[in-house]
Amino acid sequence: MSFATDCLHGESFLAHLHPSQPWLVPDDSACAQSPECASHICLPTGLQSARGFQVCCMWDTHLLMGVNTTTLKNTSLALPIVFVTVGQGENLTRILTPSIHGTLFQRPVPLVEVASIVLWALGIATAIGGAYNAASMDRQAMLASKPHAHADDDHHHEHDASDDVLDVSFRHAVGFILFAGVFLTFLYFVHVGPLLSILFGLSTLSTFTMLVTQPIFRTLLCCLRRRYVLRCPSIVGPLPIPDVVATLVTAALVVLWYVDRSTFWFLQDAFGIALCFVFLRTIRLPTLQVASVLLVLAFFYDIFFVFVTPLLFGRSVMVDVATGGQSASSKSGYPGVDFCERYPAFDACVDPEPLPMLLLFPRFHDWRGGQAMLGLGDIVLPGLLLSFALRFDYAREVHVKQTDDGNLIDDNYCMTTGHSWVNSTGVYTAAAAVLCVYSALQIRKASRKHTAHGSRPAPGLRVGVLYLRNPHDDFLHILRNDVLVEMAVAKVDSMLYVFVDDTKDDGSSSSDRLRYLGELYNLLWNAACVANKHDLDIRVVSSVDQSWKEIIARPDLTAAFAYEDMDVAVLNDGRGSSPIAFIPFKDIVDKSVDATTFIYLEDPARQLGKESLVVIGGTFDHLHNGHKKLLSFGAALADNGMLIGVTAPHMLQKKSLGHLIESIQERKSRVEAFLRDVHPHVAPTIITIDDPFGPAITSADISAIVVSTETQVGAVKINAIRADRGLHPLNIYVCRRTDASTLSSSYIREQLAKRPSPR
Repeated sequence: MSFATDCLHGESFLAHLHPSQPWLVPDDSACAQSPECASHICLPTGLQSARGFQVCCMWDTHLLMGVNTTTLKNTSLALPIVFVTVGQGENLTRILTPSIHGTLFQRPVPLVEVASIVLWALGIATAIGGAYNAASMDRQAMLASKPHAHADDDHHHEHDASDDVLDVSFRHAVGFILFAGVFLTFLYFVHVGPLLSILFGLSTLSTFTMLVTQPIFRTLLCCLRRRYVLRCPSIVGPLPIPDVVATLVTAALVVLWYVDRSTFWFLQDAFGIALCFVFLRTIRLPTLQVASVLLVLAFFYDIFFVFVTPLLFGRSVMVDVATGGQSASSKSGYPGVDFCERYPAFDACVDPEPLPMLLLFPRFHDWRGGQAMLGLGDIVLPGLLLSFALRFDYAREVHVKQTDDGNLIDDNYCMTTGHSWVNSTGVYTAAAAVLCVYSALQIRKASRKHTAHGSRPAPGLRVGVLYLRNPHDDFLHILRNDVLVEMAVAKVDSMLYVFVDDTKDDGSSSSDRLRYLGELYNLLWNAACVANKHDLDIRVVSSVDQSWKEIIARPDLTAAFAYEDMDVAVLNDGRGSSPIAFIPFKDIVDKSVDATTFIYLEDPARQLGKESLVVIGGTFDHLHNGHKKLLSFGAALADNGMLIGVTAPHMLQKKSLGHLIESIQERKSRVEAFLRDVHPHVAPTIITIDDPFGPAITSADISAIVVSTETQVGAVKINAIRADRGLHPLNIYVCRRTDASTLSSSYIREQLAKRPSPR
């Protein structure tokens, strides 16, 4: 390497040099005329060969005076100096000849750092978007139904999305910060940047594919998704072609980013945002107390590693790790700014790459260059608090009201106000947790497989009362009561009173009243079994036997539920220090029972017609009476035919006792045999579906779909997708389901598993 010349940009050989001024090389030499020689000046290198004296292009850089500014950076120079290139100097000489006079101005520095503002806005948008995405399960929980439209009845043993969620406890919060601190210190002393970049890329294969490329290619290649799959070994299962394409595209983007991170900085931002989304959906704060502890600890964590560690180690551990280590100019052996300007790729001149757990944005409008950085930890911790607030709003089903003296009624559903520290912690708070979360969740999920059937739900209210009106023959009222029963059972943990108001039905007979009481006991037992509350003490009380005022006067009562609103002051009249919390279910019930959206097959007030093509989807494992009821209802509606989608095996991998699920061929043949025997006039088309919706979101020939009250929300989702694609909405026919505890494929598999194996 030559300090003065660069032979790569211009080189020639001269037969002889000037005898008295050998540094003068003719301007018409091949070297000086080379278009790659910016200075158009060549100098002898001192080398001579058979070809002659070697001359090479002179560097045309700013620092040509030989002053190592690195060694003089602490020196105060009173002499103002301006460094210009040869080309710039020649232009000045030509313009200002014969004399040169000028004024020096300090180059202006932008008052507003645009890159930091953009990155700040991007961080806020990521925190808000990630929190909204993390609360999606709670939004679905408000609907109190499953997010698909199949006749799949394994609802109480279905894979729970909460299995993929880790609630942070006080112990987790403390361990989280301690581990992050130890990990950050380790990275300070042992630089493993390339390894972390590889791990970051591998995590991106999952997160970015799941959030970005997979939805895109599933939409673009929706037809391929249903018809073509890549057959893989049984441990992997069949893979839809769009998913394979999405994974390959993500892998290509990761490789592109890894090869040239400085050019493709925006890919790192996209990958980091995807990682934040997955982190916020996986880790959540269960209470405000845990949130306060975590954020306060993170606050002191930030202070220590940013401001205290420079006093201990001479440099900020947080900044040093985030930027990848010491800069080249701060290391011994740095050859100087002037040398590195000429040879920026020289090892001693190369600054370390910042670690990938950062969002980056270049300073395009700043002549000093560089880039703004924002750690992922600065995003996920505020995002955790936002997610907690959103989930609280979604889960809140109690209208907290005040008594005349201003005291809150229900301590279980009140959030007390207070001060909490919300701060941005360091880069590796998130990174350290991400490395451990996946393993922890796998262990947690594995342990749940052994306790899923015997575990008890989370504690709820101890004693509650549900207010119902006798629906008699009003079918919509019957459905509303079904939802009320399910919601009340889910809330109460020890004893549930159900008060049936018959006072406004003077014309009803005793037999009508007793018939509904008997049916109600069956409904309540079914709901308790589904909720795994087999020891719940259920007591149905008729208004003929006791009044509502007598029921709510019970001292052990903690909550009351009803469809309509009630006066809390009247409800708590005379209760003193043990008020009752009132929880209305009207919003949830009205979303579940909607005669404008659904056509209820068993409603005697509804006249049913014929449909050109009816679709029904489901697993149809161990075909039972619930399946047969759904198929028979569909056959009664079908005019030209039925389209029946049977779920593919790869969609059933998370079912309980999955090894006892019948093969796809056996399930399809049982459906066909039943329809051929009972409904011979129907010509069914039975297909395998590889996704939750099947042809219901693509076919314009389908006119109706048949679902149960349990899966009706999925049909609404299907119509929303059809509307986006310009297809007409389907008529949604709904049948009532009242026996989900035993009339289910999962229950049948449980009974089969209990049978002794044949010898």
